[in-house]
Amino acid sequence: MIPIGGSVREIGSRLRRYFYVTIGLGTPTRTFDLIVDTGSTISYVPCAGCTHCGTHKDAPFDPAKSSTNVQLGCTSPGCYCGTPACQCKTDKCFYSRSYAERSSSSGFLHEDAFDFPDANGPVRVVFGCESDETGEIFRQAADGILGMGNNKNALHAQLVAQNVTADTFGLCFGFPQGGNMLLGDAPVANLDKMKFTPLKPGYQMHYFTVDLDGITVAGKTIRVPASTYSVGYGVVMDSGTTFTYLPTRAFKGLSEAVSAAVAKAGLKSTPGADPQFNDICWKGADDANLPKHFPAMALVFGGGVEVDMRPLQYLFKTGTGTYCLGVFDNFASGTLVGGISMRNVLVTYDRRDQRIGFLPVDDCNDLVLLPSPPPLPPPPPPLPPPPPPPLPPLPSPPPPLPSQPPPPLPSLPPPLAPPARKDAESAADTDANTDTDTPDNGSGVPSGAPPPPPPASQHPPTHRPPRSPRPPRPAAKPAGAASPDALPSAAAPSPAEQQQQQQQQEHGHQDQQQQQKPPPGDDSRPPSTPFPHPGFPVVPGGDAPPSAGWEPGDVRWVQDDPSDGLYSRDDALASSNLLAAVVLVALVAGAAQLLFTYRVRIAAALFNREGGGGGGGIAMYDRVGTVDAARGGGGGATSSAGPRGPGGPPAGGGRGGGTKGGRGDGPLAPAELVVTVARASTAAAVAASESARLLGAPGHSASRGVP
Repeated sequence: MIPIGGSVREIGSRLRRYFYVTIGLGTPTRTFDLIVDTGSTISYVPCAGCTHCGTHKDAPFDPAKSSTNVQLGCTSPGCYCGTPACQCKTDKCFYSRSYAERSSSSGFLHEDAFDFPDANGPVRVVFGCESDETGEIFRQAADGILGMGNNKNALHAQLVAQNVTADTFGLCFGFPQGGNMLLGDAPVANLDKMKFTPLKPGYQMHYFTVDLDGITVAGKTIRVPASTYSVGYGVVMDSGTTFTYLPTRAFKGLSEAVSAAVAKAGLKSTPGADPQFNDICWKGADDANLPKHFPAMALVFGGGVEVDMRPLQYLFKTGTGTYCLGVFDNFASGTLVGGISMRNVLVTYDRRDQRIGFLPVDDCNDLVLLPSPPPLPPPPPPLPPPPPPPLPPLPSPPPPLPSQPPPPLPSLPPPLAPPARKDAESAADTDANTDTDTPDNGSGVPSGAPPPPPPASQHPPTHRPPRSPRPPRPAAKPAGAASPDALPSAAAPSPAEQQQQQQQQEHGHQDQQQQQKPPPGDDSRPPSTPFPHPGFPVVPGGDAPPSAGWEPGDVRWVQDDPSDGLYSRDDALASSNLLAAVVLVALVAGAAQLLFTYRVRIAAALFNREGGGGGGGIAMYDRVGTVDAARGGGGGATSSAGPRGPGGPPAGGGRGGGTKGGRGDGPLAPAELVVTVARASTAAAVAASESARLLGAPGHSASRGVP
C-alpha cells in the first residue's frame, strides 16, 4: 500500500486538483511527486536541460548524476510508447503525449531504479525525461505523471513483467484529501462486496474502457440513450483527470436535473471562482449537511453495477457554503470518469481478469491491510512407492546332459510281397508283364523266336524311352506236353485248326490277364507316378516278381507285345471315346457345311422353284471362306418372283436382283447333292482314320480286351 496525496480543492494560493504519490528515482535516490494517471501509459519527470519546463515542487532530474541511469536507443526493447508510437531522433528513443485539456509532454526515454516506500528495494523501470511541457502540466505543482494506463509500458505492467506484483492494482481517493494506492492483490476489508463491470476493448486499447448505461439524479434517469455516453473514445476510467466530463447532450440533461433539485432546496446560483470558466455554482449551503441541499446521484455501469455518488463526488468547494458542479461538457469526445467521482470509492483495475471493481468505503485514508494468512505449509512430499516384492531366486540351471549319439533312424519296412496267385494265373501274368524266362508265352510262338514287329498304327512316338533287349527264350514245349493253356487233341490238327487254337489261346490268356489285375482303389500298391508320355501307363514294379535289373517298387514302362493286340482298360476307353467324338464332329461339320453352302438351292429343290429367291442383305461364305455375296442376295434363275430373302425385302424377278449376284443361279441338281454327301463322308472317314492312327489303336475292335 502506497499513500496518496493531493485533493480536488484549493490548497493555499495554488490549485492542487489532482492526486499523487511520492516515489524515489535514480542512484542516489531522489524523490518526486507524480500524479496517478490511469489515462496515461508513460511516466515522466522534468530533466536537467529541459528547454520548456515549469516550476515544480522538486528540481529537475539529472541523468548524469545517477549511476544506474541508461538512455534507450531506437532499437532497445524498452523503446515502446504505445499510441502514438515512439520516434527515433539522433538515434535515441523519443516520446510525446498530448491531453484533452490542451497540455503536452515530450522527451527521451531512460531506464533507472524506482524506489517505493513499501518496496523491497528499487526496481528498474522505463520513464520519460522531459525536455518540453505545455498547458496544465507546465503550470502544475506536481513534478510529473505516474502512467498507470492499460498498456505494457505502464508502470504496473513493468512491475508485473518482472514478477514484482500481480496484474491488478487499486486506487482509493479520500475526502477532502489523501487516499491509498494498492499494488497487486492487497487484502482489505469487505472485498467480497466489490461489484465488477467488464472491461470493454475499444479503438483506444491503452485506456480502461467500460460501458455506462445511464445516470440517475434524485432517483430519475437522465433521458438520453445509453449510446450517448460511448461516443468518441467511449467511457474511460481516468484517475488523472480531476473532474468528470460528459458528452454535450448528457451534460445538459444532468446539469438541468441538478439545478432544478438545488433550486427546489432554496440555494441561489453564483458565478464561479475562475472567470475564464463558465462554472455552475451555488451558495448558501450548510457544509455539515450537504445532502439537505443537493440530490443523490448514481452512475449505472454495464452489468447493472450501480455506484452511488454523494454530493462531494460531483461537487467541489470554492468557499464557505459555496459549491460548484464538478461535471463538465466534453462535447463529442466521449466520457471521462475523473477522480472527483471516485472519492471514497476503492476502484480496482483488474487486468488479469479484464474487469473494473467498485467498493464504497467510509474514508479511503482509513484503509488497513488485513494480516495476510500464514502461508500454507508446503504439501508433504509424496510417499515413495513401496518397493516391489523381491523376486524369487531363479532356479539353478540343470546340469548339462551328457552328449549322446543320435538314435539310429528306423529302417523302412520291406515292400509288401505280391499276393499269392494260382499257379496258372501266375504263370500267365508273369509271361505277359515281365521279361523273365517262361516255358511258354501262351501264344504258340517259340519262346526263343524274336517277336513280330508291331503294326504301324502301334508304333510309339520317336522319343519314347529305349527298351532293354529281351533275353532269349527257351525252346517250345514238345507236342503233347501238359499245359494249362493247351487244348487236348486226339490227332494232329490241320493248319487251319492250329490257327484257330492259337487264337483261342490268345483270347484265354487275355481274359486271365484281366482277371489278375487288382480292382480299382486297391491300396496294396504304392501310388503311380504321372505318365511321362501319352500311351504308356506307369504301374508299380511289384506287379511282377523280381528279375535281373528290376527291384521291388520300381516303376516300369508296360508295353505289351504288339502281336497280341492287347491294350489296357484306360487306353481302350480313351481311344474309343475320342474316336467316337471325332467321327461325330466330322459328320456334324459336314452336314452343317452342306446345309449352309447350298441352303438356297436345296430350298428351291424342295419347293420346286425355278429360281432361288433373292438373298437378304447379309454376307454369305462358301466352303473355302471367301465372301459369296457381300452387299445383296443373287437374283433368281428366271423372271418369276422368288421368296423373301432373310434380312432383306422380297427379291425382285430376274437375274442380278442384288447389287452383287452369285451362287444363286438355280436349284441343286441330284448329282451335285450326291457328290456333296460323298465328299462329307470321305472327310469324316479321313478324320477318323487319322485320329485312330495318332491314338495308336489296333486295326481290329478297339474294345477288345475290355471286360
